[in-house]
Amino acid sequence: MDSKFKERILFYGTPSFAVGVLERLIEQDFNVIGVVTMPDKVQGRGKTFLPSAVKKYAQSVNLEILQPTNLKSQDFQEDLKRLNPDVQVVVAFRMLPEIVWDYPKLGTYNVHASLLPDYRGAAPINWVLYNGEKNTGVTTFKLKHAIDTGDIALQKEVSISESDNFETLYNKLAQLGAIAMVETLQLLFKGDLKLRQQDSVPLIHQAPKISKEDLFINITTSKEVLNKIRAFSPYPGARLKLEKNNFIKFISAKRVKKEEINELKIGAKKHILGDYEFFTKNSRIFISCLDTWLELLVLQIPNKKAMTAQEIMNGRNLFN
Repeated sequence: MDSKFKERILFYGTPSFAVGVLERLIEQDFNVIGVVTMPDKVQGRGKTFLPSAVKKYAQSVNLEILQPTNLKSQDFQEDLKRLNPDVQVVVAFRMLPEIVWDYPKLGTYNVHASLLPDYRGAAPINWVLYNGEKNTGVTTFKLKHAIDTGDIALQKEVSISESDNFETLYNKLAQLGAIAMVETLQLLFKGDLKLRQQDSVPLIHQAPKISKEDLFINITTSKEVLNKIRAFSPYPGARLKLEKNNFIKFISAKRVKKEEINELKIGAKKHILGDYEFFTKNSRIFISCLDTWLELLVLQIPNKKAMTAQEIMNGRNLFN
């Protein structure tokens, strides 16, 4: 296939976030010579080997696929020499050793789902929602030794709506990241790319990998609880710990106006689960926060699929 640019691009990525960037590069006729992605994972009781999202897409467009377990291995180094990329693009992949990221003459470029240097780390989308940010964006940058610290190529900003959760913001940033990487490579190949160092000011926010402890909700203000729900929705789900290590997941919720609470209390049933105060009325479920109520719209009981409040009240009732 003829390409607008002859520079040879080797792409590194694994999840669906990376697919959007790879797909855009192919659509724009860049010379993608192959992809590097994680080895297939064993999943399910049948221990089936499942390919990554990037591998599935790469197969559909007949790209060469490499799945090394060790990026420093002699076999992979020989593959690098054989493919001889002019530039490498990395999106949602593991950390590259210097012998890999420093190989191409034009360097290696990454897309990060935040406005660097803010929210460096593995989970920027979760943490911007957790912290109730109003804006975020994507950054393309040239890799160097310390993770997420390379010189910035381009940044694009996007607003975060109150209805955004992890899934919707992930999709927005995946599309924006694809646009940013295309523009970055176009400028690079034309010789017009201007890099700038990241600010040296102390970081306000970090974005470390999400731990199991991060998923658990403390019932404080409705805003703080709602932000945590949004940050982990629809997966893996913010969770409220009940008695005997049981918990329920809150997948979707909305804040109730304070002036509506007295009217909602008329005819509502009060329930105590663990240390928490719930109310139910007309197949609706509410939880009491420090300032107001949250209406729980979608919940997930352990070993069950996510269900609406009405489905839960009409079927397996939490409060029986």
